[in-house]
Amino acid sequence: KLKAIFFRYDIDFIPPWCEKKILKGRLIKKRNIIIQQDPFETNRSIDFIMVSFQAPAKRDKTRRNKNLIGLVLFCVVYALVSVVSDTPQNITTSRFLRSEGNDAENSKRAIAMISFGESAAKSTLVERAVLSIRRRGKFDGQVVLITDAPEERYDGAFDENVIVMQSKDEDMKIGYFYDEAMKYKRYKTLIPQYFDSEPDLDEIEHIYYMDIDMMMGAPFQSLVNGLDEKYGTESIPSDGNDKIFMFSDPLSATYVVNSGFIALDREKSRRCLESWRKEMDANPGFPKDQLSLNEVFEKSGEDENYGCEIVPMEHENYLRYTVNESFMLNMMDEEVYPNLIHIYNSCKAEKFSETSTELFVSDVLMLSEEEKAKHGYGKAVITPSKTDWESTQRRLPELAVEEEDDGHEDLTYFGA
Repeated sequence: KLKAIFFRYDIDFIPPWCEKKILKGRLIKKRNIIIQQDPFETNRSIDFIMVSFQAPAKRDKTRRNKNLIGLVLFCVVYALVSVVSDTPQNITTSRFLRSEGNDAENSKRAIAMISFGESAAKSTLVERAVLSIRRRGKFDGQVVLITDAPEERYDGAFDENVIVMQSKDEDMKIGYFYDEAMKYKRYKTLIPQYFDSEPDLDEIEHIYYMDIDMMMGAPFQSLVNGLDEKYGTESIPSDGNDKIFMFSDPLSATYVVNSGFIALDREKSRRCLESWRKEMDANPGFPKDQLSLNEVFEKSGEDENYGCEIVPMEHENYLRYTVNESFMLNMMDEEVYPNLIHIYNSCKAEKFSETSTELFVSDVLMLSEEEKAKHGYGKAVITPSKTDWESTQRRLPELAVEEEDDGHEDLTYFGA
């Protein structure tokens, strides 16, 4: 047997047909190759994989040549591993990260998220999202979090390319909306303004917003390339309407799009975001930000000079919702994940067993046993119930759903 060491960072050297199984730490013997994790990796700050090549029974000369090649490779890489510091890695530094895409282009892109409220601050949702971006997403560029959590909440939690920005109270409109969650969702419309206030983000041209209850399951670069090729997300004409791009909502016939993921052009999306914010402020009784988007979508279709276009995108293989346990387990069995995975964290998540959820999330995040035990990132996160029709009606008795003469509910106010 010939032995060699591969950095996990250089995992592309490993044949693709066995990459998934390497990440799960399984022993494989396939095509005369045996692959297993080195037992000493827990003592290193950079992980590596021991690969044993089982040479076929051929002429001695061939075997000697392979021995020599394997020995040289082993010595070179082992020398590199030997000089690595034993300092533990930051938990968000991917053990499997190999950034994909053009560095010059990625320097113009950033991923944005918002996290508001006590329950979000106490959860691990933000950490999970960032881990997925770095690991499965293979994106090492700027990630920006806008939050009202105390500064110490995320102090030292992330790598240097994660920027945590404190929200401004004047942007929240406290006590204005009937549903408290709407004051937080308003910040989605202010993302470019927050970017403008941070000099380190001056080079960013394209912003991709994602909710913190989403995780990346495949390289970010493939998502960017696919959406731009089909919808022109990064090629908006300078002399045309502003645009924002969102996925259609498969779980509701009420909403044109879902605002959990938004592709933005830093300059050519502002009029759309401003129109969306105006509709929110003009309709404080709306229980969902998608209803304000419905208004923008309708008005932009009626007025060609409106200056904004909302572009619905099809899910295809880009986005999946964890609608049930069997769906999650099937994705695990197939070992293929979409670019974006929406993880339920409301009352719907309570219907799933904690074991299934933990297995699924841990697999998507590629968590080590240490990470599972120490940080609990794989555990199910159940936040307080989000706004539903009933709670909205309790807050707005004058807007309560009434029975019409034909016995059907009148849902006109809610955009149905």
